Amino acid sequence: MTDTAALRLALSLVFIIMLILAGAWVIRRAGWLRAGANQTVQILGTKNLGARAHVALIQIGAIRMAVGITAQQVSLLHTWTGDAGAHDGHAACDPPHESFHDALDRSLDGDRQAPRQPRTWTSRL
Repeated sequence: MTDTAALRLALSLVFIIMLILAGAWVIRRAGWLRAGANQTVQILGTKNLGARAHVALIQIGAIRMAVGITAQQVSLLHTWTGDAGAHDGHAACDPPHESFHDALDRSLDGDRQAPRQPRTWTSRL
C-alpha cells in the first residue's frame, strides 16, 4: 500500500467517524432517543414561576405529584393517588379539558367563586 492510499484510507475513516458522531449529536438534540409512554417517570406539565423556579406535575405509576423546583431544592407540594388512567389519562381531580396551567391557577386561587386577587411571589434568596 502506498503512502497516498494509506492517507486516503485514514482520512476516509476519520470522515466516517465524524459523520457517525454528528448523526448521534443530531439524534440526541432532536430527542428521538427518549422513551415514550413506557417511562417510569413522566413529566405531565410544567409552569415557570420565575427565572430559576418552576412547578412540575409528574407521574410515577398511578401516583401524580406536584413538585416545586428551584436551583437549591425540589419540594413535594401535593400527591394524588388512584387510577391514573381515569378520564382519558387525567387524574380524577383534573377535568379532561383542563390544562396543567389552568389546574395550577385554580389550586393557587383556592375558591373559584372568590374575586381573583393578584399573586405576589417572594423569594428567600
